[in-house]
Amino acid sequence: RVAMLAELGYVVPYFFKLPGILDTTTGLAFADVPAGHAAVTKLPSFGLVQILLLNGILEGATWDIMYKEPGYAGPGRIPMIQKNPEKLKTLATQEINN
Repeated sequence: RVAMLAELGYVVPYFFKLPGILDTTTGLAFADVPAGHAAVTKLPSFGLVQILLLNGILEGATWDIMYKEPGYAGPGRIPMIQKNPEKLKTLATQEINN
């Protein structure tokens, strides 16, 4: 799933650009930012710091949720409820493999 979102994030900017200004101090518009890896060189340094900081906060906030037993989907989600231990083992193995 993450790879599919990464591919969309890489391909979509070739076809669609957001309107407006990305950096008001330099006048850099969204349309001026190239697609692909070249976009990293055009980003303002503070914007890159914001992206990395947000990523770190989100990873840190969900770290203990993600690494529980197989089948646990997190708070507020329906876990795999299975009474048959053999079926639970099969489902847990499938979850780990995916």
